[in-house]
Amino acid sequence: MTDLPRYTAPIDFDYQTAYRTGIVENARRNAIIVQLAQALRKTGPTLILVERIEHGRLLATNLDVPFMSGSTSGAERVDKWEDMRQGRLDCVVASVIADEGLDIPNIANLILAGGGRAPHRQIQRIGRGMRKVAGKDRLTVVDLADRGFYLGRQYRSRRRAYEQEAAYTVAEISPEEIDQWTH
Repeated sequence: MTDLPRYTAPIDFDYQTAYRTGIVENARRNAIIVQLAQALRKTGPTLILVERIEHGRLLATNLDVPFMSGSTSGAERVDKWEDMRQGRLDCVVASVIADEGLDIPNIANLILAGGGRAPHRQIQRIGRGMRKVAGKDRLTVVDLADRGFYLGRQYRSRRRAYEQEAAYTVAEISPEEIDQWTH
């Protein structure tokens, strides 16, 4: 077992506070994302999607990988996405700019780090990695089971959407299993 900070569910004063404390500033949750990304990127290109810029910067810094957002120049985006397609880059953190028009069929792993309340957006994001490519037989998607009134409700909504998709196999993994898997 690793020395990760203990997860504490945020007090839901309002949605913005719950999101900031439960997702963006949640040390335990972010440490799990970093550990998962470090393990998964060894198995193939890994894309981490976030909702908030500050969250993306934090994760990218902790992983020492590029962070792609609206403020990233078009030329740099083209270069980094091509590096990922060609296997020269094994992990990228991206904001909502990756939600539409991004074609990287060799993505092997997708971490939905930003939570969110729109299940259809998560389904669209998963579609980023479900494209067929030689040598790829599956996509591993991680969506964290958030807690609290707002964040928990949003996760349960996303979970119901996943269960309704025939192409998906949903498996729950505990934090203890993650600790064992990543070490």
